[in-house]
Amino acid sequence: MLRALQNALQLVCIVVFLRILVRRIWLALLLGTVVTVPVAMSGTFAAEQLALEITITLFGIALVFFVLFRFGLLALMVTFYTFLILEVFPLTTDIARPYAGTSLVLLLAIASVAAYGFTRRAATSISSAVPSSTETTHRRQLNESSRKR
Repeated sequence: MLRALQNALQLVCIVVFLRILVRRIWLALLLGTVVTVPVAMSGTFAAEQLALEITITLFGIALVFFVLFRFGLLALMVTFYTFLILEVFPLTTDIARPYAGTSLVLLLAIASVAAYGFTRRAATSISSAVPSSTETTHRRQLNESSRKR
């Protein structure tokens, strides 16, 4: 859990530093990708199929930046935590393996956390899209006051 938090905060620091330095978000993301690629590829791949490995790394970095900018720091930390769990636990689809139960529990836990987050996000976005009665009243008052002027 601590490593996921550390990775998320490091990525945020890189993006914020580059954003301050270059003052353009697209350029900060581009430079952040250039800075992050060697770190993301270190020790992960065998360098046998370099083009495929770089492509996978770039998609992973794009996913991480998307999660950061669309959903925020907490979602980024959960993303890193999920990556780290999938890296540590053995996964299999062969039920005859002795660790098949662990794989099933892990995948069900990840799916349930994702489903919970999705339903909470959907409920929040629906409730925020419908204006409350006080907001409607406030808008009417503003419209009436602007008409009187």
